[in-house]
Amino acid sequence: MANHASIVMMVLLAALAPLAQVQARNYATQMNQVRVSANGLAEAVPDLAKLNFYINVQERGRDTVRQKGGEILQRVTRVFLDAGVSEEDIKTDSINVVPMEEWRERRGNDVRSSRILVGFQYTASITVTLRTKELASELAERALSSGGPEVSLSGIYFEFSDITQLEKAARADAMQKAYAYAQVLVEAVGASLGKAVSIVCTNTGGFYQPPMYASMEAGAMMKDSAAPSNIGPVSTGKQSTQASVDVIFEILYEGSNSGGGNTQAEITNQDGDEASPNPESNAA
Repeated sequence: MANHASIVMMVLLAALAPLAQVQARNYATQMNQVRVSANGLAEAVPDLAKLNFYINVQERGRDTVRQKGGEILQRVTRVFLDAGVSEEDIKTDSINVVPMEEWRERRGNDVRSSRILVGFQYTASITVTLRTKELASELAERALSSGGPEVSLSGIYFEFSDITQLEKAARADAMQKAYAYAQVLVEAVGASLGKAVSIVCTNTGGFYQPPMYASMEAGAMMKDSAAPSNIGPVSTGKQSTQASVDVIFEILYEGSNSGGGNTQAEITNQDGDEASPNPESNAA
């Protein structure tokens, strides 16, 4: 039995020997790598403008409020159609017709309902996409004038029709930073930078730009006042997007293609600062 057990053990050791050698080589390879993280940034001027309008009409009769609200909505829409805006770029977000009621306190033998119908309210919201963003101020002014005090401008904001190229630029910027960081690090330990063996990229998105001008609630309060005659110039500005990369590079030593020492280093940079060339602080 003892001889049989010895034979089995020898067979197992012989079978596991190649696996141990592979693991040893993988460990040695990992010890000759540097890992860096970096954020990339790209910015550009948006090419689209979006305008959001809010319509608020109040009347005593349901049919009256529906007719008046519908006519105002048509007038606002017609402003953009006449300016050459495609119907596909005019979106009706919502239309609502609801009763307006007041609460009345019951007293004594009062059997009337505590909720009294006083009229009806028509509300609508539309969003218009302008592919010629320079017309945003002018067309917004026309729409407000055509609708009267029942129409308010609840927001103007800008976006990209295609953000693909901007995202590519952010990723390229992140990779350039990662390469520069890694190069500083390995040169500080007397080596040179090899090829990238692993790349993980994450798009972190752009910065949110809040809509410009009055809020919808503020605009709804303009019912008793005249529509503004001039909303002023509209400045597009720039918007940006970010990308984050995590890259592993080979460390190459003189006279060796895959590394002659056992050095593993790691650096993480999230704010765009240069990596420190001090090997004691960046390499182990």
